[in-house]
Amino acid sequence: MKKRMAVLLLSLFFVFGLAACGNNESDNKTPVTAENSAEKTNDNNDNNDKKDEGQKEQTAKTELKEEQIGMTMDEFKTRYNEKVPSDDQIDFQMGDYNWDKKDDGISTAGFEFGEDYVITGMANTGNEELKAVLLEVKGGDSTRQTAFDLIRAIMQSSNPELTTENIDELMKDLGLTNPDGDGNNTVSQTARDGLKYLVNDERSHWLEFVVANETDTDFEAE
Repeated sequence: MKKRMAVLLLSLFFVFGLAACGNNESDNKTPVTAENSAEKTNDNNDNNDKKDEGQKEQTAKTELKEEQIGMTMDEFKTRYNEKVPSDDQIDFQMGDYNWDKKDDGISTAGFEFGEDYVITGMANTGNEELKAVLLEVKGGDSTRQTAFDLIRAIMQSSNPELTTENIDELMKDLGLTNPDGDGNNTVSQTARDGLKYLVNDERSHWLEFVVANETDTDFEAE
């Protein structure tokens, strides 16, 4: 029986004191005046206010990114179109799209390339931030090298901070190391920088790949 990744929307195919130093003679001590004390109190209050503001900003970023990958569909599309591999037979550039609302509060936008490749963006309905990006390679006339190239483009588009070496490491963690061979009929998962990557790699050249937030339990390898 084929293994499957437990993902949301399988109908498609499966988304922040004082230190003592010097001598102790009283002549060397600086008098503590009311003015100095008030200045220190004000400085401490300012520092505490800045610290509180920083904590609030960090909390807001954490809440914003929870179960999201940190970008909109348009932002992802722009980055992807800059990274996507060229092909003499198939145009892998993302074009116009429409959101398709689902009954469970999720909207999807899909891009079909030829007959064998589909990339789908997922978001909570009414939220512009992407929840996940999914790639399905259906076998047929697809090639494993093209599938690898698309996965690398999706990885770098979802996290522009990744270097080529970082992506090589992620591909190795997922068991995607031989573009000339067949799939190994396994489901794998790895994570980096708050995002997780899952792949269902079958021997028939059929493959699913997902990038989602590491906190999103809708996407798990099993």
